[in-house]
Amino acid sequence: MVLRAETPPKGIAVDHSGTSGSASNSASSNAPRIRAPPLIERPTARETLRFGRMNASDTREMERLVAIYDAAWCNEGLLRKQGFSEAEIERASGLKINIDLLKAQCAAFPDGQIVGRLERDDGIVPVSMLSTFVMAIQEPQDILPGYANITSDRTFARHVDPSSLANGQTGVLYCVSIATDPQFQGKVFALNTLTYGIGLAASKGLAAVPYSAPRGFGAYRRRFPEIEIMTYLHTTKPVKDHDLAKSSERYMKRLAELNEADTTKVYSKKLEPLSFELFCAEAYAPEGFSAYSEFRSRYGNWFKQQYGHELTIVDYIRLSGRQHVDPVMNMHIQFGADFIYDQSGRITCVFRNSRPEDVSADGYNVVLTYHHRSIFTGKQQ
Repeated sequence: MVLRAETPPKGIAVDHSGTSGSASNSASSNAPRIRAPPLIERPTARETLRFGRMNASDTREMERLVAIYDAAWCNEGLLRKQGFSEAEIERASGLKINIDLLKAQCAAFPDGQIVGRLERDDGIVPVSMLSTFVMAIQEPQDILPGYANITSDRTFARHVDPSSLANGQTGVLYCVSIATDPQFQGKVFALNTLTYGIGLAASKGLAAVPYSAPRGFGAYRRRFPEIEIMTYLHTTKPVKDHDLAKSSERYMKRLAELNEADTTKVYSKKLEPLSFELFCAEAYAPEGFSAYSEFRSRYGNWFKQQYGHELTIVDYIRLSGRQHVDPVMNMHIQFGADFIYDQSGRITCVFRNSRPEDVSADGYNVVLTYHHRSIFTGKQQ
């Protein structure tokens, strides 16, 4: 078995005052959040999304989808509150989409352009959208850097028919955008849409691969200018709930769910919970890089003996119950995603200046995967 060795990359400083690691530890998680006005009224608890293809011939729906996408991706009020300049906010307007681009995406891969809809008294209303296309790879290096490059300037012209994949190729369903009415960002509708995308990939025998972005990194870097992307990707924060009993109960339930998931095939046996004392110590440790690095220093050899590879940041999050500091990375990891690793075991497919207009992510894209394939762990088939 090829082990995933995740030694601290360049820019990660461990246990030295004044470094990016210690700065991260002092970070507060109380940055204000600003939401754009909702595009529809809040649904009731009984309402559920119905998913189906985007209807490119329905002008009203397409106009609503453009509004949803732009409101979700370009929250000018939030960018100002986070300290971005007017020039940066103007650059972020390049994230906005238009009907012609949505129609081009539909033409390239109609099955992969999904809309979540609610049935209301005044008709069926779009609430969320998922944008995907298919490509084939043989190794992580085949994942193209640059958002405009891989999406063919958001037209999805590189899409390939899943049925045409050759032997030795891994088919991936790239998810390049999930957008919901801003009222529900980070809420259940976004997660439902993500779940649908993961299921769509599985139904076609593909690996679900979010071509994602660390959309908290830009603001985090304004608070801690010295922090580098690899430090940030290894930074965690404590659990939210201060009720130890409830946190422990959720932790045990989550581990049970992970042990049934496809992603845990990377382990030589099922994940076992930490002792209650160790769980409390890790789950409530201060925000920063040192929680992971110190756990790895103390328990890395034990983990390798138990589970068959070097401890990674995702392993640590799963085992400790902590959260990733980035809201988008955390959403994916909590849902079972993992980073992609090269043959030396380091996180790969982290692309700088990949989407310069995405100032919230400082221009970065980070690619993850939901479905275990040996090539994503650095082991070639």
